[in-house]
Amino acid sequence: MKLRTMMVAGLVGALLMVSTMGWAQDRFTELSFRFDAGMRQDSLDWNISGPDNTPDVLSELEWDDLEIYQIGFVSKLIVENNKVPFATYVRLKADYGWATDGDVQDSDYLGDNRTLEFSRSTADADESDVWDVSIGGGFQFSFFNDRFKLVPLIGYSRHEQQLNIRDGVQVIGDGFYVPAAGTTMPDLDSGYDAEWHGPWVGVDITWQISPRLVFDGTAEYHDVDYDATANWNLRDDFAHPVSFDHQADAEGIVAEGTLTYLFNEHWKLSATFNYSKWKAEDGSDTTFFSDGTSSETGLNEVNWESVSAMVGISYDFF
Repeated sequence: MKLRTMMVAGLVGALLMVSTMGWAQDRFTELSFRFDAGMRQDSLDWNISGPDNTPDVLSELEWDDLEIYQIGFVSKLIVENNKVPFATYVRLKADYGWATDGDVQDSDYLGDNRTLEFSRSTADADESDVWDVSIGGGFQFSFFNDRFKLVPLIGYSRHEQQLNIRDGVQVIGDGFYVPAAGTTMPDLDSGYDAEWHGPWVGVDITWQISPRLVFDGTAEYHDVDYDATANWNLRDDFAHPVSFDHQADAEGIVAEGTLTYLFNEHWKLSATFNYSKWKAEDGSDTTFFSDGTSSETGLNEVNWESVSAMVGISYDFF
C-alpha cells in the first residue's frame, strides 16, 4: 500500500510540475462546482472461515437493499497553457448519504459450503451512514474541434460505510447456544464500520452533443486496502468497542455517466448515474475477547455494490 501511495504522489508531483511550466501563459478554462442530490442503493456482505478453514464459511453477514438519500458535490479545474498541447485537469468529488431502510442477515454454520446452519437472525440497518471522497488529476486532450475531450487520470479515494444492526429477530436457533427461533432482540445495537482507501487510475471523457447538451463519462479502476471494525454489543465475551477487525487487499471499478444541459455559459443542470462494484478477499479476521485475548481466522471475501441516480445544478466561473 505504501508503494502504491508513493507512486501516486510522484505522478501528482509530475503533473503539477508540468502544469506550472510557463505559468504566465496559463489560462483557466473551467472552474466549476456542482451540487448533487438523489438516491442510492447499496449492498455489502462478508464471510469468514472457522479455525484452520473448518468450516470454510463459519459466519456470514449481509446488508441488503440499503435505501440511501445522498448529497454531494463535484468540482473541476481545467488550465490550458499554450506551451503544451494539452490542458491540466483536476477533479474533486465528495458525497454523504444516510440510509432510511435496509435489512441485515447474520448466519452461522457448522458444515462446509454453508451447511448445518445453526443460527440465523435478521435486523434493521436504517440510520446507517456512507461517505466518499475522491481526487484525481491528469492531462486533457481535445479532438474534433474541441467537441470530444479525453483525460487519462490518476487519483486517490476513500469510501466508508458505517452500518448498523438493530432490532433483531432470531430466525434459526436452539435456545441453548443461541437464542431460540422467534426471540426478539430489542437491545441489539451493533455496528460494522468499513473503509476502502487507496489509489486509482481512470479516464474521463466529454462529448459536446450539441451547443447546449454535454455528456461526461468516467471509468475508474481502484487498487485499495480494506479495513473494518465491528462492535457486537450483545456479545459479553467480546471486547468493546472493538469486537473484531477485518483487513484485506481489495479492488473496485467505478462507472459514471452525466448528461448536462447548459442554460447559459455559467449555469447548468445535470443528471448522473453511478455504478460501482468492489471486492476484498483472502484477508484476516481478528476477534478480541473481553478477557484481553484474541484469535485470528480467515476473512474469505467482502463484496460491496452501489448504484445511485442524482440530479445536480452547477456553476462555471469561466
